[in-house]
Amino acid sequence: MITFLIIIGAIYVVFKLIGFAFRFAWGVGKALFSFLVLLVIVIALLLLGVKYIVLPLLVIAIIVIVVVSIVKVK
Repeated sequence: MITFLIIIGAIYVVFKLIGFAFRFAWGVGKALFSFLVLLVIVIALLLLGVKYIVLPLLVIAIIVIVVVSIVKVK
């Protein structure tokens, strides 16, 4: 009976760890993809000579990042 409970517990832990790994990979993938896409867009705009659009976008992005990080801390 104890062996059966240990096996059930081990299976439960394995499935929980697999679920955690998928959630972690999804979060890291989203962050990395967002960062790379935004970086490519900003570089493309700079290369195209649209500096007057890129500068306000960068300022807005910096403000949003600072506000979100402050809100998450609280």
